[in-house]
Amino acid sequence: MTPTPTPSAAPASDKSYDALMPPTGEIRILHTADLHGQLHGYDYDQDRDGNNRGLAHLAHLIHRQRDEVDCCLLFDSGDFLFGNPISAPRAADQIARAQQPLGRHPIIGMMNRLGFDAAALGNHEFDHGLGALPAALHQMTFPLLLSNLICAEGAAKPLRHLPDQLMLRRTVRCSDGTTREVKIGVLGLTPEHTPQWSLPRHQECLKLAPIAEAAQSTAQQLRQAGADVIVALTHSGIGVGSTTIGPPDTSALDVAQTADVDVLLCGHQHHLFPDVGRTDRARYAHINYTRGRLAGRPATMPGAYGSHLGQIDLTLQKTEAGWRIQSSNCALLAAQEFAAEYQHLIAPYHQAARQRSAPAIAITDAPLHTHFGRFHNDASVQLVARALAHAAQPLLQGRPEAELPLIAAASCFKSGGLAGDEHFLNIPAGALKHHHLDQLYPFRDQLCLAKLTGRELRLWIESSAQNFNTIKPGIPDQPLLDFTRPGHMFDHFWGLNYCFDLTLPPMGGRVQEITWQGMPLADNQTVIVASNSFRMGGAGGVTHLGPDHWLATSDQNITDIVANYIAKDPSRTQHLRPEPIWQFCRIGATSVTVPNLVTCLPYVHEISHLKPELKASQPPGTLTLKLHI
Repeated sequence: MTPTPTPSAAPASDKSYDALMPPTGEIRILHTADLHGQLHGYDYDQDRDGNNRGLAHLAHLIHRQRDEVDCCLLFDSGDFLFGNPISAPRAADQIARAQQPLGRHPIIGMMNRLGFDAAALGNHEFDHGLGALPAALHQMTFPLLLSNLICAEGAAKPLRHLPDQLMLRRTVRCSDGTTREVKIGVLGLTPEHTPQWSLPRHQECLKLAPIAEAAQSTAQQLRQAGADVIVALTHSGIGVGSTTIGPPDTSALDVAQTADVDVLLCGHQHHLFPDVGRTDRARYAHINYTRGRLAGRPATMPGAYGSHLGQIDLTLQKTEAGWRIQSSNCALLAAQEFAAEYQHLIAPYHQAARQRSAPAIAITDAPLHTHFGRFHNDASVQLVARALAHAAQPLLQGRPEAELPLIAAASCFKSGGLAGDEHFLNIPAGALKHHHLDQLYPFRDQLCLAKLTGRELRLWIESSAQNFNTIKPGIPDQPLLDFTRPGHMFDHFWGLNYCFDLTLPPMGGRVQEITWQGMPLADNQTVIVASNSFRMGGAGGVTHLGPDHWLATSDQNITDIVANYIAKDPSRTQHLRPEPIWQFCRIGATSVTVPNLVTCLPYVHEISHLKPELKASQPPGTLTLKLHI
């Protein structure tokens, strides 16, 4: 007698059981972000081969991962155009048009060849002004999406022609042997504050909506148009909540929580996500760093400069109500060896970048480095700050504000941490060349002057001090730096003297004894601060920074300002030693640790007052500095 099967038992035939199940199909999504024009890993700072990073180092991965599946999409979430000497317009100007195999913008030429399906605008796409965009747009063979545009006037008018959404139709092979169509809706989101950061003299031409708000409305339109899956290309980082000091460019979680999107491809922060090594991942209920989930939705952020390729695999199930995501898997794939087949394509741009960088601007009698720039006074940062203060004086001439204290705020762009342990500035003594300045200040931000009260400036310094962890007295070997924050968020304030009490929590009154020319800085005192348009636009979360406080802006970018400052008086690069602007308040019987590279060893004498001890680390070439504070 054949027993009656229980309701939970599967039919005897696997095929008949499978036939009862809704069919499934697979889609793979590949993702780049924050390429910053990096085609290959050559280190133009040191004029030598560098690490595996750049789009050409991802090319083989893209082809391989695409070939593994029937349906694959490739996207970029912004900041792809500028930031590396090989992609600088001035380098392309040296190459005859007929000898530009990748066009005027080689990073776009490479993206065209790799078959990108769409990209979003990042804030650094505007680094060379609005006038540089039309040629870039004309070269693209893939859609550039801008979903949060409110208005574009004057020189920004070409942005009106960018689509705010995209509907891709792809065929997937299903588990039942048939093929079916899937509609993938795509939207692209650019930081709301981009006009203030990158276009301070023309910000009235461009207005952008908050990212999460635009995501909600655009996703709703796509869903109503029949999108089965919605992908958000969001040039925004991953943050939690909105505080008065939290960065205004970490909206990805807000998008995941409020908009009807299925997949988030993030950027802007240069972080890795998923990140199984993140030690504080348990703190955030809606962020799963191990699996790559934001409010339960799959998401990736693939570092920066082509260090990684993001990959999200979706299993879709076809039901009577339509397609739904049955499961997903998120991963990051590290860049590999340079694909030799692209060598001849990159060669003319590489040669032009090296030639442009070759002329010496001045001579330095000591190396410039940033090994200690996040925990000690730094000569390279102070060189930039002095150049900003010098360039500010003509802007103040004839104004009553010329009599006010002038402070210059600058930071390190290469200081290890999130960008990688190898990511430090190392300029040898001798000829200071253009490519060194590109590394010293790699972006085309403009100079802005802001009129602030002493209290507002103190709040800015407090925000900057979030660079440090809270240190408990009497405990050895505590990690000094908060590596969840990028190094460029730690500003040095040239013209002031101050100290940090690290026994106090972030935003808890860490900044002590602020003085200007030996006198205490009063909360009601008025000062002028010179800094870059990115920071003055509010990047870094200092909410009182913004156009309402701006006094003047320059039409020169900061890299050119530094070059002009040095060229006019070559003696300015002599005797470059860090001035004692700030220090730690003495704790006593307490030590902290900082990861670094063995290349810092020639400069350890600069931090002798911290009684450094050296400990070997892994991987080879790294070490840990033990400092006594």
